[in-house]
Amino acid sequence: MAITKVSALTEITSTVGTEELLINDGGTSKKIQVSNLPDTDTNTNQLTTFTVSATTDTTPTTISQGDDLMFTAGTGITCETTADGTVTITNTVTDTDTVYTHPTGAGNEHLPSSVSQTEAGYLDGVTSGIQTQLGTKLPLAGGTMTGTIAGFTSTGIDDNATSTAITIDANENVGIGVVPIAGQHSAGTSLQLSSQGLIQGFDSSSNEQLWVGCNNYYSSASTDKYIETDAASRLAFDNAGNMTFNVAPSGTADTAISWTTAMTIDNSGRVLLTAGGAAVRNNGVLQLNMGATSPLSTGMTINAYDIGNWAVDFRNPSGANVGEIVINASSTSYSTSSDYRLKENVVPMVGSIDRLKALKPSKFNFIADPLTTVDGFLAHEAQEVVPEAVHGTKDAMKDEEYEVTPAVMDGDTVVTEAVMGTRSVPDYQGIDQSKLVPLLVASLQEAVAKIEALEARVTALEV
Repeated sequence: MAITKVSALTEITSTVGTEELLINDGGTSKKIQVSNLPDTDTNTNQLTTFTVSATTDTTPTTISQGDDLMFTAGTGITCETTADGTVTITNTVTDTDTVYTHPTGAGNEHLPSSVSQTEAGYLDGVTSGIQTQLGTKLPLAGGTMTGTIAGFTSTGIDDNATSTAITIDANENVGIGVVPIAGQHSAGTSLQLSSQGLIQGFDSSSNEQLWVGCNNYYSSASTDKYIETDAASRLAFDNAGNMTFNVAPSGTADTAISWTTAMTIDNSGRVLLTAGGAAVRNNGVLQLNMGATSPLSTGMTINAYDIGNWAVDFRNPSGANVGEIVINASSTSYSTSSDYRLKENVVPMVGSIDRLKALKPSKFNFIADPLTTVDGFLAHEAQEVVPEAVHGTKDAMKDEEYEVTPAVMDGDTVVTEAVMGTRSVPDYQGIDQSKLVPLLVASLQEAVAKIEALEARVTALEV
């Protein structure tokens, strides 16, 4: 914009009647007008208005000073400040006011230029610092907010809830829909999902465990207790990689639980089912420990859906069937693979009687059962005649893991793991006496043939 020196202006006039100073630049309808208008105060000669506009502008921009300081921008908007610190923004078209009161002694609060009239209206009536006012309605830290927020919607937990959804106690135990059971051990934390459902973690100096249970909790007395009067069950995970399933009969609320270990899956993948007694772990992938009385004295029951169902299907490493146990209407068949299409180099057995005579049937008792005498064979002797009937090697040994020092327990919690060792033990032979049947049959056939030959000779001699 070009700058015009005062010497170049065409008009500087003073209108005495209105006490105005008019500066007119070449008649281009531009002016700066300073007016000394009457005021309601006793001082009627003060400078009250400063106007910047074109000469034809009917809605000039003005600054007025009296008891108040007023800014007017054309038609529609005025901003007025008063001696008491009140700022009023007025829309003269809609005749609505937005008031902001600057409290005495407060800080430098201000409204950003982006605040709308509606937003600014929220502050109407605030009598102290804005943050102080908001803090009493929605505390930034501490305190309790009550009531509801109009128009607020949420898919989660909000202040419109009519009941407590989640409770966290001083020990960081969490209850969803319930208050966490009191008296839990301080070395653990829990998540309670119902009156009896509890997920509890325990962390000691040497052992960490996670328990998922129903109607039980690990108490501050280092014992498992019932939550309510009812039966209890629990799945326990430990940091040795084992899983243990525990059950307990009905007991009284807040009394100690005596668990029975129903099943254990150890870190090697072995599964141990225990109906009674101690959980003895051997080398079997699936082990059954039976109880003393029925029905726990039965190790396993397989119920057929229909006649001819396979109760057990045996497969070799290639996945081919090599035998099965078949349930019939009134009997059970124990079958091993014997189809001719699986065999080759088939020839008749010869010399069977001589091999049969090499067998050494004996009477004996087992060391574990000294009062019972049975008929049978010594495995290594039978192996010399029918090798396929015997499993293992005479006098073989194997390494066996055993417990050197028992685990140290605190209730059901393992404080110190058991110390394990390895020792050499006998690897006993076994015999499948059904494998002797072919030899017996062949021997009998040879004997029958000889008998028949002798009978024929006797008949010939009698003629």
